[in-house]
Amino acid sequence: MRQSNKYTELYVGDIYYDPTLNCRSEFLPQSCLELAESIREHGLLFPIVVQPIEDAEFIAPAGYKYRLLAGHRRFIATTRLLSREKILSCIMFGLCAKDARIVNAVENVERKNLNLFEEGMALRAIFPNGASYRDMGLVLSKGQDWCRIRWRIMELPEELQKDCAAGRLHPTDIALILGRKDDESRIALANVIKRAISQGDSARRRQERFAKTKRSRTRTAIQTMMAHLMTEEIVACPLLALAWASGQLTDEAFLEAPL
Repeated sequence: MRQSNKYTELYVGDIYYDPTLNCRSEFLPQSCLELAESIREHGLLFPIVVQPIEDAEFIAPAGYKYRLLAGHRRFIATTRLLSREKILSCIMFGLCAKDARIVNAVENVERKNLNLFEEGMALRAIFPNGASYRDMGLVLSKGQDWCRIRWRIMELPEELQKDCAAGRLHPTDIALILGRKDDESRIALANVIKRAISQGDSARRRQERFAKTKRSRTRTAIQTMMAHLMTEEIVACPLLALAWASGQLTDEAFLEAPL
């Protein structure tokens, strides 16, 4: 089917609010209060995006003519908080299921409304069977590294996924953590990185401290470090000691890491 767009005002009662399509986490209407005040004062600057129900590849509840694709917060602010009967909409015709998810993801990514975890979830929803990072980047107009980090967030332990959602870890930190081979070493490095962030280390500084070295430590280097630990009576974390020995931590990062 050929794709086309039409801009018009629609009755809100004709629009099906589909929360399963939104790549953002669930939110409460109260979180849209500031947005509602802005719409009250300046009007709706960006229309919501919908598709005709007959184009949607799912069975919608009876009585609706359109399915909401993007602009879920704007829809809630306009309908529930401002109680308006109509809303400015862009109707997109001829979208398949994948295209509908792309519309939602692209708008949220471009408006910087998503956290790292939500961006990863959006990628997984758009490409349920996987794809090359190059193809993902072409669809979303993003670089391959951007796509690789977000896609692989789902490989991390749940507690680190929560850190991504809460903004406690940044993309460059995730790249460093993904370089570790197992969950235990990833969690250990994440804890060291979060401590560095709390102490004011910049992303560049963290990259310098925690990036892998080119090769594993030599026997001489390991013996020298062991002698230093014994002399200074430093008790080292075994997992971080292994990470240091394999070249995954700098000397400074290993020695400053909490037990």
